[in-house]
Amino acid sequence: FFMALFSTFAWLRLGYSLRGETYTGPRILPIIFAMVDTGVFMAIVLVCLMSGTHAYYILTARLERPDHEFASLIRVFKFGIFGDFDATDFGFGVNLERDDSQGKQSG
Repeated sequence: FFMALFSTFAWLRLGYSLRGETYTGPRILPIIFAMVDTGVFMAIVLVCLMSGTHAYYILTARLERPDHEFASLIRVFKFGIFGDFDATDFGFGVNLERDDSQGKQSG
């Protein structure tokens, strides 16, 4: 884990050091400023996701899983960011997909 984190920060440091070069600097600086400006938005999104994860963790009935905290975070992240969920993921026990096999005619 620490080696992956170290290598990630090494690449980020390399990219950040390119801001002083004459060819890459004027192109990288607007990207860096835009990332800094979105920090507050990302903090608000993170608070909303954590509150949804906390509510899902408290209200769900599946407490027997050893990775229940991480599973709750992944489910809420998929729903909150991507809008991708299945009703069985949230414990409704019903799949909301349409079954077209009933309407097909044999022949």
